[in-house]
Amino acid sequence: MSIMQRLVFSLIVTVITLLLIAGGGLLQLGQAQSRFDYALDNTLPSMELLEQSKAALAEQRVVLHKAMMEKDPAKLATLEQQLTQAGTALDGLLSQYEKDLLSDEADRQLLGDTRKALAAYHEMTRQAVSQLKSGQLELAMDAVVHGQQGNQASAALGKMIKYNVELAHKLD
Repeated sequence: MSIMQRLVFSLIVTVITLLLIAGGGLLQLGQAQSRFDYALDNTLPSMELLEQSKAALAEQRVVLHKAMMEKDPAKLATLEQQLTQAGTALDGLLSQYEKDLLSDEADRQLLGDTRKALAAYHEMTRQAVSQLKSGQLELAMDAVVHGQQGNQASAALGKMIKYNVELAHKLD
């Protein structure tokens, strides 16, 4: 083999090696882009929506505690409307999550658990407001202060957030 042939052979091997490395790099770049797209299209919007849901629940809890201290029936009626609006907003956020952002069956199960916990909280809220209207402050206060429905609803939303964080970490 002449020197020229050896140089051409070395050059061909070098070019083939560079093409293989470039192909591997492009493949990894495509995978990184798909992970980035998933994070932008699902993870970040999910986190934003779930944080908004937690904020709506917190607002609902604050309004309920305000209602516990209210003596004026007109102001109590206004607080009851605020409770209803916050509950409707929360249900709307979860419906949007279900429609646009569910990732898999585990996510669907967590959403179902969250809806059950929120339904129990909404029912406790309705009962407490009804008790307040009928002058049964002690019963309403006991349900609100010692009931675990609010904590359970908040914990269920927290589990959904944690699951979305885990999904984001699995993208690696």
